[in-house]
Amino acid sequence: MRFFLYLTLIVALFLNSFSFAQVTPVNIVKEKPTLDQILNHIQAKGVKLSNPRLLSGNIDKQVLTFENGYNANFEIDKGLVISTGNAKEDVLSRNLSPSKSSPNTGWYNDSDLTNIDNQAIYNTFVLEFDVVLDPGLTALRVAFQFGSEEYPDYVGGQYNDVFGFFVKGPGISGTKNMARLPSNNKPITINNINYGKYGGNSGAWSSPLKPTDLSQNDLYINNGHTTKIYSNSYPNMLMANINDADLKNYKRDIYIEWNGLTKLITYDLKNLIPGEKYTFKMAIADVSDTTMESGVIIEKLQGVDGSDLAVEKNLVEDKAYIPGDLIEFKIKSKNLGPYINTDAVVEDILPSGYEYISHTITPNFGNYINGKWTIGTLKVAVDEPELIVKAKVLPSGEYKNTAIIKSSKFDPDLSNNTATVLPEIKGAKKNRMISNPMIFIK
Repeated sequence: MRFFLYLTLIVALFLNSFSFAQVTPVNIVKEKPTLDQILNHIQAKGVKLSNPRLLSGNIDKQVLTFENGYNANFEIDKGLVISTGNAKEDVLSRNLSPSKSSPNTGWYNDSDLTNIDNQAIYNTFVLEFDVVLDPGLTALRVAFQFGSEEYPDYVGGQYNDVFGFFVKGPGISGTKNMARLPSNNKPITINNINYGKYGGNSGAWSSPLKPTDLSQNDLYINNGHTTKIYSNSYPNMLMANINDADLKNYKRDIYIEWNGLTKLITYDLKNLIPGEKYTFKMAIADVSDTTMESGVIIEKLQGVDGSDLAVEKNLVEDKAYIPGDLIEFKIKSKNLGPYINTDAVVEDILPSGYEYISHTITPNFGNYINGKWTIGTLKVAVDEPELIVKAKVLPSGEYKNTAIIKSSKFDPDLSNNTATVLPEIKGAKKNRMISNPMIFIK
């Protein structure tokens, strides 16, 4: 009897290990980091950061370093949070009230921020430092997510909170802002990226108070705010002043106080000079008032060259299959920059549990022969060809299917070069699974 009790407990623990983890707050590494600790936390390969200068802000309240961001459903696992409010309160809260006010940390006029919005002067945090790229590297990469409590009620209005990554130095005319949307190169503000509706407190029932872009919602994450329409007369405006009881019904995927966030955005500043010193400035401010904080989650600053190739792999139809069924695998190839690639290849060899039937490539990029997709040239953020491989499910064999993209050129991030799917196969004799998929080392 005791044996069966132990066996039941072991099975329960085993099954539980495969369940989805509960969303939990990030781990705060440093609540009040020094300026040098901030730089050390975001410095990645290929670049040296030094000589930090705090121009505005309260480092004890507005900034912290963290890890285990994936547990909170950030798209960044380790990095830095900068807020116009209290950064610690932001990451330890799960947006359980309609809004949260920022503590007033004063105002500061940073000309780069006020060039985006002339009222971007409140609760301002500005940190400046020096950047030097390693030999042979000619581009600087930053990865980040922006979020705010101004969402969704004030989209289209005057509370157009902003931030920027401003770089100047050799070969750059004036100052370049790296905090821009990849789709249209606009600076990232409340009014430039949002849910795609005006806010009910923005004044949009008459006319938007400021120029507003409602077309970038594919890059936006709703973290618990209302999506109810104000009225039939205003189908392009969300209802404002939702009460606490209503908000409890809304889904909060990300453990942070902000009502909305951008997805992970990566920006490359190209054609820089290795070994030369550049000035980098991180700046964020509330616009028009000191309430309702905004913030940015920063993953890293990295020196890069070559092409960051990436591959995605999915089932055309995600369902359970049985031996004899036809199954289709969809493989998408991307070049995330900074430079064009001319010799991209994807290895997608069908494992023993499948029999190849046919394939298609859309658009017509290269050819697929014996599990090797020779693509050729991939332009940055433009070319995203898809390969669909049709196969027959066999009664036994290996069913885990892996695609790997590679090139002879330097790739600054190998973590996105491999993609694997494991379909559910019923009634098959499965081979023992290989614990570690093949990884291509360049």
